[in-house]
Amino acid sequence: MASPIYDSRKELLSEALHKAENAVFFDDRGNYADAIRAYGNSCALLGQVMRTTLTSVDRATVETIRTSYIKRIYELQGSLGPMSPRF
Repeated sequence: MASPIYDSRKELLSEALHKAENAVFFDDRGNYADAIRAYGNSCALLGQVMRTTLTSVDRATVETIRTSYIKRIYELQGSLGPMSPRF
């Protein structure tokens, strides 16, 4: 039987993946404001995952993914200018 922490982490990762998929969908279609919000939501969830008990390899993987989303947010914000949504 899986531990409650594992189940919670798995749910957070699943939701983060769903948000990231939405972000890519919006990003690919040029809907950058919604992409920024979705990437930001995914980053927030990944941050919660990082606060759980992870192996060092898992933590590094999640951090790498989260960092790539944050970089994309900054790229999109730069293209939208000062009125772009903040995450």
